[in-house]
Amino acid sequence: MTKEEFKIMWKKWLVEIGKSETELCKEQGLKQQTFNAKTRNATIKYIELDDIVSRYGYTIEIRKK
Repeated sequence: MTKEEFKIMWKKWLVEIGKSETELCKEQGLKQQTFNAKTRNATIKYIELDDIVSRYGYTIEIRKK
């Protein structure tokens, strides 16, 4: 997955759950500037991402291409 693909997927997911990154950061107790950099650069750790999405009833799946 490229950075651009991740950013598009991330923004679609935010729309799907009806949250902005600001709201998400406040709920998770994260610093918005740091979190935005991680999502913008696609450098967020798998465990961090899994923790966030699982709180909204989603999972991350690894599949063979």
